[in-house]
Parts: sequence; C-alpha cells; structure tokens
Amino acid sequence: MKLWKISMILIAAAAVFGACQDKGSSETLPSISIVENEVRFEAVGGEQKITVMANGSWSLDKGVDWITVSPSSGGASKNGMPVTLKAKINTGAERDGSLSFKIGTRTASVKVWQAGADVTGGDVVVPENDKWYVFRRATVLESGRSYLFFAKNVIAVPHAATISYGYLKTTGVVVEDNQIRTQGRNAFTVTEEDGGYVIRQISDGRVLYMMDDHNSFQVGADKPKSGHVWDVKVEQNGDFVFTNKDKKKTIQFDPEYGTFASYPQASGVYPYLYECISETSAPVGPTLKGMPKWLELPETKDDDGLDFYTHDQITDGKNIRSWSFDYDPKALLSHWVAYPLNKKLRGNGSRTDQWGLDPKVPVSQQPVLYTTYKSNNGKKYDRGHQLPSADRLDYASNVKTLYFPNMTPQLSGLNQNSWANLETRVREWSESFDTLYVVTGCSVKGSTDVAYDNDGKAVTVPVGYYKALLGYKKTGSLGNSSQNGGYIGCAFWFDHVDYSGDFMTKAMSISELEEKTGVNFFVNLPSQIDDAKAKAVEQTKDSWWK
Repeated sequence: MKLWKISMILIAAAAVFGACQDKGSSETLPSISIVENEVRFEAVGGEQKITVMANGSWSLDKGVDWITVSPSSGGASKNGMPVTLKAKINTGAERDGSLSFKIGTRTASVKVWQAGADVTGGDVVVPENDKWYVFRRATVLESGRSYLFFAKNVIAVPHAATISYGYLKTTGVVVEDNQIRTQGRNAFTVTEEDGGYVIRQISDGRVLYMMDDHNSFQVGADKPKSGHVWDVKVEQNGDFVFTNKDKKKTIQFDPEYGTFASYPQASGVYPYLYECISETSAPVGPTLKGMPKWLELPETKDDDGLDFYTHDQITDGKNIRSWSFDYDPKALLSHWVAYPLNKKLRGNGSRTDQWGLDPKVPVSQQPVLYTTYKSNNGKKYDRGHQLPSADRLDYASNVKTLYFPNMTPQLSGLNQNSWANLETRVREWSESFDTLYVVTGCSVKGSTDVAYDNDGKAVTVPVGYYKALLGYKKTGSLGNSSQNGGYIGCAFWFDHVDYSGDFMTKAMSISELEEKTGVNFFVNLPSQIDDAKAKAVEQTKDSWWK
C-alpha cells in the first residue's frame, strides 16, 4: 500500500476515535456483568466465587434464602470484584434460582443450582468450621458416605478453594482404637454413579478427576466428560484401590513427597478408608486456669483474654502431660508454651512435617499455616516453633508440635541462627538434669506489625522472644542447685531482630525476665522448696549455664 493511503487511513481512524471519545466523555453509562453464567453446589453446601464487573457502585438486587453473598455491594473495579457465595446444606430435593446484581437501572444475573440430599444415596455430613468428627476404619465402601483417605499416619487434604489442580497435600493424624478425630472438611464424599464411583471434596463439593497424562488431580464444580469415574477394589489387607477408568491409574500415597496422587504403577502406598460415624465434642475448649500445679507453668489469670490449653502424650504406656500454652485468639498465637524436657519425654523418631490445626482450639481462632506467613513489610518470617519439633520425636507427639497455635511469625534471621542454637543447647542441658522445665514465649506488647496466614488473616508479629529454664537434679549438684533444693534457673531474652551472635550474651536471671515481660514464671516452685530458696533460684545467674 502506498504511503499516502496509509496516512489517510490513520487520519480517518484518529478522527473517528476522537469523535467517540468526545461523545463518551460527557456521560458514562452504567455497566454491570457477571463473568460466570452458572454456579453449582453439592448437597453438602460449600463456597463458590463469582466475579462482578461494574463501572460504578453496585449491590445485590435479588437473592435466594439458601445462599449468602459476601460482599453484597461494591464499587468499580478494573479487573472485577470477587464475590463469595456460600450455600447451606440441602436436606431436601434439588433446588435452583438466580442472583441478581444492580447498578442504576441495569442488572446482571447468575444462575445457582444445588443438588438434593437424595442424589447421594447416603448421609450428608456438614463440614462446619468449628466442628470435628469421628471416623472409623472402613471395611466396605458405601455410596454417599464421607471418608478420609489414610496412609502412614497421614490423611489426604482436599484442595483449597483457590486451587484447581495438583497433588493432594496431607496432614498428620493420630489413630486411637481404629478411630480418627479430625475436621469434617478433610473428608471426601464417594458416590456410585456413571458406571463407577465419583469422588467429591466435602469442603466445597468439587469433583476430583484426572486430565491428560498428569498424575496430579484436577478439581471442578462440574463433572468433566472423562477422567472422573473410579473403579474400587478392597484388598484382603484392607487397602482400597481406586483405579481411574479412563487413565488406568490408581490413587496412592507417596512417602517421599508426602502427597497423594494417581500413578500407573504400584509405586506408593494404597490408602485405607475411614468413614464418618459421628460428630465429636471437640474442640475441647480451654482448661480452667490455675488448676494444674505443674512446675513448668507460669502464672495465669482469668481476665487476661488468653485461653489455657494442654496436650498429653503416651510415654512408657502411660498418658502424661506433654505441653501447655496460653493462647491469644486475637493475635492468633500463643503468648507462651510450657513443657518438661528430658530424654524419655523427647522420645525417638524424626520430624513428620505434618502441619495441621489444633483440635482443641476453635478453627476460627487459629491461623492456617500449611505454608509460611506472608509479610507486608518485605521481611521473611518463618513458622517459628515455641515447642521445638525436636523436643518431641515420637510420631503422635511430633505431629502436635506442628499444630498452628504453636507457631509465631519469627524472623528467619533469628529463627535459623541464634534461636536455633539456643534450642539445641537447651536439649543438651536437659540431659544433665532429671527434668528441665521450659517456658518459651513471645511478647506482643506494643507491636504494630502483622504477618498474614494462608487465608489472609492478620497475625500479630511479636516484639521479642524469651526462654525461662528451671533445671531439677535430685542427686548430685549443678552450679547452685545443691543449695537451692536441687533446682537451678536461667533465662534469655531476644529483641525480635535478625541475630546470629552468641546467645549467651542474652542470658539473664529469671527475676530479670519477669521484670521485662511482666510474666510470673514457675509459680509452683515455692510449694516444692521454701520461698527463700525459690527466690534464690530466680535471682541467681549461675555460671554453670555457660
């Protein structure tokens, strides 16, 4: 094309575009649309997201009584505003309707549909946030029931709402009397349909299926054309073999990666199934303060806004206390964790990395930390244990050290350096005592910073960390312990900054730490020895600790 023709076309186009711009600049017409045409829910309910596209303020114009909409109003957004739809459980026949959103005189609608309870052919279990359930080892598969996929003391965890594909992560569980107690959201519903069985996440009703040559799972609100139907065989040893009818792959747990996937060969571990049998009374709730007289406990107060909890462990066939904590449901962390420590209590084993929620604490009051914190200030925070994982090594006890209330957002430069060195030394010191009583804690007083958990909840970042130590040796002496009823004390304080120096420079007496933190440590010591000896233990900086 000749140059003059190109120039004339460009000039004409510019004139037309300019005219359009001039015409529209005087008045912007209201506009609204919904990206999704239809949203489907299973009978168990759950959450789905839609996207509202609008160029101004909008609001929900018409809803249905079985769906809550959040938010129900909003403003202009270049990329659209996400809106969460939460459906109630449906105990009747299938139902449908529409949601209408309005801006000015213009509206946009999305269709909603929910399956009826009768389509599953079995019981519907409600995965409510703060409710836990009892699951029993299954020997047969019943259509419509909810199940845990179990292998090697872990269960498969359904994909989060924001994830549509990948290997299924796991969380550790403890099996007692062939039963598991865990959240209902960790279960899957298995129903007989389409010439086999279909697996759905009970948390949101999405279907689990295979696509292409991937070994990982896809999840979707609707059944795909293929890859979602499974044949099931129960082996004599109790294994459940789920074979995808289209891909000819079987569901297995991979111990190396700690995930569930579907493989063409028997390369992993086939799962057992545990079926839901009842709702449990968990979370147990906080213990009445001031009741236990254990030596490791600091003073607790009824009006401090904190909740006191304790966990047990099995040692030498006996159920004994393991660790306790004073939990702040607003800051989403424990102010302190207290526990006795010696070789027998440590046990044998290795770190499980089975992160999970604490069954004693309401779910809504816990951070979700399957991955580490996100920062709004560019700093790198670790999931800092207060009770170190290496201080409880048998499997069931180690899993509990990975409960989220035991974590705080701790700077990597502190957690992985001086703090880790101190934790190692504390374990070494414990071998010189009959028992070493430990309080590990943090201070949030005056904190103005937060980090964010995996769900976007704000967790208060501590301003400092501490350890208070009380060693007991019945015979023989360590430092001044022989003069103080067999007890010796020491404490440490760290400002919450990156620090890789000598942790002994942070040592102080227990009394000094009490003055700094306002916490009264080892309040039950005077009942074991007289007040004067207890005071001496707390005021002495004994050189033995160096």
